[in-house]
Amino acid sequence: MNLAFLLSGLITLTLFVVSYVHPVLNPVGLGSDGYEYWHLAGNLLSLHQFAYTAPKFYPLFHLEKLDSLNLVPSIIPCTVRLPGYPFLLCLLRFIWDSPWVALILNYLFYIGICIYGFLLGRLFLDQTRWQKIYHFLLVFSPLYFVRWGIGTEFMAGFCITGFTYHLMRNKDQASRNHLFMACILGIMANFTRSNLIIYTVSSILTALVVGLIKREKNILPRMFCVLLAFCLTLGAWAYRNHHLTNHWTLSSQGGSVLHHVHIGSDSSTGHASYSDLFMKELKSGKTFSQTEALVDAQLKNTVFTTYQHHPLLFVKNALEEIRTFFLYSYFDISDAVVLLTKPINERMKFVSTSSDEYNNHGKIRQVLFQISRVYKWILLLSFLAFPIIVFQRYRKQNHQPVFQSLFLYFPTLLSVLATALFTGAAGDRMRLPFNAIILIFCILAFKLIFTTPEKKSSKSVLT
Repeated sequence: MNLAFLLSGLITLTLFVVSYVHPVLNPVGLGSDGYEYWHLAGNLLSLHQFAYTAPKFYPLFHLEKLDSLNLVPSIIPCTVRLPGYPFLLCLLRFIWDSPWVALILNYLFYIGICIYGFLLGRLFLDQTRWQKIYHFLLVFSPLYFVRWGIGTEFMAGFCITGFTYHLMRNKDQASRNHLFMACILGIMANFTRSNLIIYTVSSILTALVVGLIKREKNILPRMFCVLLAFCLTLGAWAYRNHHLTNHWTLSSQGGSVLHHVHIGSDSSTGHASYSDLFMKELKSGKTFSQTEALVDAQLKNTVFTTYQHHPLLFVKNALEEIRTFFLYSYFDISDAVVLLTKPINERMKFVSTSSDEYNNHGKIRQVLFQISRVYKWILLLSFLAFPIIVFQRYRKQNHQPVFQSLFLYFPTLLSVLATALFTGAAGDRMRLPFNAIILIFCILAFKLIFTTPEKKSSKSVLT
């Protein structure tokens, strides 16, 4: 059954890829930041440097004004992105330098997400019918069919899903193989997207705390080894950036993202006003990377100062970003489905305008859009309600398998909230890495509602 699901998912994914990839207009498929990652990977391949060589690919600020004044160096060391995905893309481009390499990578990551998701389903869902529902939703999650090409979404999802599985198995079986794979996939996740560090580190710390509470002496050195591996690798990257910027940082993108999400680039304190700061610092003799770090710090300070004076604004924005995380789509599946039969030019227009709604496509589009929206609301409400359902149903019973699932829920919730607050404008792009984990808790929530405690099986691996 799982193989049939997976094959059907691959066929469906291929249908969308073939419909939206154009050899000239869109050679890398749908995906935000695609050409930037391709550019970084190309420079790794040709120059052996993780750097930008063309201002148009630089993501934080418009550099045209600086470039006209000869203030932009020919090679800009990249301290904005983490190197995980560009490095892997570079390795494959060394073998075959074609945009199709990126699509092949995403196919492999999609298969990996599904396989690790199937394994997680067996861990958390002890009844076949619930496993099948989870497997179906995992394989046919709408966002997989509108997020491909060159982007970190699929890689991040694969790393997080695989890391979670091996971490849970290592916690139960004390396997060196699971410990090694948890380390590798956790490190890959950390170097794919900075927000994933919150999930991997909080998962390890939660396992450490649980081990201390339960006095499980064997789990402590294993979790400590994984945490140490994270610290050493991330510390090495922070040292590299410190050498360039004089700041200990993993990424200089945080200030720009925070400012854009919480204050907005169109405000009086928007990005445009920081072009002058850029010019001032560059003219004073600082390098581009040093200036970049200073502007990043200034942007963060602006956001924090704003919220110190307007705390209620933070609450308002936080709720909005959580809603955005679950309900917003760069490319909604309803639009992608409707446009499958449209001419290629219209499909390419959809790609270039991202989340525009195509109301002129009639009732079919409206029906599909409402179904998509209901699905997202179900994800949001069931995920947030999961701990309430658990305590409501089992507060008078020691139902160990259900309560152990909470040990994974809290790192997931923390990561979701932090991602929504700090990168909330990205919506489903930020949700995709956590999709397999979020679906686990959504299915568990419905399982707890429709299954009485007395009928609950105790065969779960988590016992």
